[in-house]
Amino acid sequence: MAICDTCGNDYWLSFEVRTITGETHTFDSFECAIHKLAPTCEHCGCKIAGHGVEASGRFFCCGHCARSSDADTGSQIRDAVGTRPGLADTVVDMDDDAVERVLAAKPEMADLGRAAYALLLELYPDAVVTVDGGDIGFGSTSGYKGLMFTLSPHREHVTIGIANGAVLPDPDGLLQGKGKLHRHVKLRSRSDLDDPRLRLLLSAALMGRE
Repeated sequence: MAICDTCGNDYWLSFEVRTITGETHTFDSFECAIHKLAPTCEHCGCKIAGHGVEASGRFFCCGHCARSSDADTGSQIRDAVGTRPGLADTVVDMDDDAVERVLAAKPEMADLGRAAYALLLELYPDAVVTVDGGDIGFGSTSGYKGLMFTLSPHREHVTIGIANGAVLPDPDGLLQGKGKLHRHVKLRSRSDLDDPRLRLLLSAALMGRE
């Protein structure tokens, strides 16, 4: 028999779950597995037992919660299952019309978005840059597994998503999000972008991938 990691029950039909990070957990029921391992909806706080939806690196249990949390984010919802749609379609750079269309789509934040784009390329000059809907991706490859950062302009802010940002030290509390893996930073002004703590945070994320 084996003891459940969640409730402590010693059960002869317990089973093991191995995560993508290589961790192994023992559970006596799917309920306990979901309680411990499933991501949490950033809006309502419930456990996401199904596919859920993803927008700008943030996870929600449904489209309603995504739109309730942030109307701009909700407009970008997509299934959080399988290969990220469209990510490998186009590899682009700042001169490409596809990138400029994303940045110009939110005129109030376009200049801030362009400056954030330049900062990410300065820190990550060998990034493979991709466009997927309203997001600009920066990664080691054009696929989701190699994704490092996302840049998403909105009406009142620009979001920088950081893959696996949950493991980063963040003494200044710059990171937002409650998912198990990813975090994001919202930039509302040039001073937010020029904050040296942001540069340190992004550099730490890059160091962590090596």
